[in-house]
Amino acid sequence: MRFASACLTVASLLLSLLLAVACNANAFNPQQQPPKQQDDEEDAFAPEVDGPDADVIPEDTGAPADVASPEPDGDAKPAPEDAGTAESVQDVPVAGCTDPEALNYDPGATVDDGSCILPVSVTFNLDTSCASNVVAPQVAGGNTFGMPGDHPMSDPELDDIWTVTIPLSAGFSTYYTYTLDACTDWSCKEKIGGQDCAKGDYDDRFFTMGSQSMVIDACFSVCGDGFCGQCPADAPPAGGSSSCEAGQVKVTFWLDMSKAWDIAKNNVIALQASFDGDPPGFWPGIVMERKRGTKLYFVSVCLAPDTGYTYKFGSYQWTNDANEFPNGQYAVEDNPCGDGTVTAACQFGTCTDRTLETGTEDMVVGVFPWGECNAYDVP
Repeated sequence: MRFASACLTVASLLLSLLLAVACNANAFNPQQQPPKQQDDEEDAFAPEVDGPDADVIPEDTGAPADVASPEPDGDAKPAPEDAGTAESVQDVPVAGCTDPEALNYDPGATVDDGSCILPVSVTFNLDTSCASNVVAPQVAGGNTFGMPGDHPMSDPELDDIWTVTIPLSAGFSTYYTYTLDACTDWSCKEKIGGQDCAKGDYDDRFFTMGSQSMVIDACFSVCGDGFCGQCPADAPPAGGSSSCEAGQVKVTFWLDMSKAWDIAKNNVIALQASFDGDPPGFWPGIVMERKRGTKLYFVSVCLAPDTGYTYKFGSYQWTNDANEFPNGQYAVEDNPCGDGTVTAACQFGTCTDRTLETGTEDMVVGVFPWGECNAYDVP
């Protein structure tokens, strides 16, 4: 019995030793630990992987597996069912001003709606050739142009035509006037009272700005659209003829008064000739027309062909006895211009006149400066 007990004891020791070895063999080793198994709930939602890539683990993108959408607040507007594409939005016409030069240009507009406001201006051209004491002409007056001195004018061509350009709004209306200097008491203001262009309480001019830039030409102290004609405002209309009857020739005379402008400002310039008047003979004269913006005068008359005449330039009805060849200045034998003039005895002692011989065709007498012998071609 002792032997049997001893064997049992030895067998027990051997069994214990084998169990210990087995336990050491199954001890925790992180290099040999099998991957953790998912529980049944996780397995139910795990995607199935099959095929040769089943053992490939996808790269970690850092993005969460599932991001919940935020709940809209109470003020949020629901998205339209069909917002359209970007291309369809661009095709929607946008009305506005499409002119880049307009004051209200809309770069986002695709269809011009007619609302463009273009920059406009008015250019004043003032002829002061018939005025005296001209210093520094101005545009002034009304509620727009202020006092003399606020809008000075300039004479770039030195021809007595003063000018200034002023920006204004389209459709704008205003009173205005001209002055000859920057006087503060309006003593240098033009006087147009009684003429048809005098408006308002102060006898000013008036105009309305159109939708486009405009130019206003004027003569100081004289109403009318244009530069000065004959300087005295009450000068009679120009005479002469624009067409002639059969058998007559039309002769056009020209006169340059630039060197004798003081005479022109104070007299109505006329053609005095042997063919004028009834009976013919240097009275009262044929009023000449002044070429606008110049100091040139002209007139056309109808004369007989192949006939000799005498003429000269002077004042209408001999006012102030303005005469380019003053009576009594030259002796009979002393013609100032040789074959171009003739000096003869008359009731004033001697009278000196220019000479003219017509032909069978219409003719233009060259431009004669007042009291000079040589003419030049009509400009």
